[in-house]
Amino acid sequence: MSEPDNRLDQIHEMVTQLIRIVGNTNSMVAELRKDVTELQNGQNGLMADVAALKQDVAALKQDVATLKQDVATLKQDVATLKQDVVRLEKNQLILLENQHTLEENIQQLEEKVDELRQDFSDFKKETMQRLDGVDSNIDYLANKVVQHDMQLYRLQHGR
Repeated sequence: MSEPDNRLDQIHEMVTQLIRIVGNTNSMVAELRKDVTELQNGQNGLMADVAALKQDVAALKQDVATLKQDVATLKQDVATLKQDVVRLEKNQLILLENQHTLEENIQQLEEKVDELRQDFSDFKKETMQRLDGVDSNIDYLANKVVQHDMQLYRLQHGR
């Protein structure tokens, strides 16, 4: 083979390799384009997911703000309830002291009532004895008045 034929074969070989390389490159570019399209679709999906997550985060932030307000209200309510409990405990102590005082007063009154009953019973007995004595005295005086009236009658009528 001559040198120009050799040269032509080399060129032919090089062109064949170039065609193969270009074919491989085009195939790779097509795959890369497909991958880029898939990545863009995936990115679009991720962006949609991120947008949804942002909405969810905004809703959660709003819920957290509401919960913070609720917690603040509950803290105020608890503080008020604690004050009420302290007031109730103080009132309970006062009531217990008053109950104790009332019980003592009732005990003293019961003792005084018992004394008054005894005094009344004694007074009743004494009064009954005096009334019995007064009855006797009235009977005695009635007899004396009758005797006196009879003497007066006798004196007036001469007998």
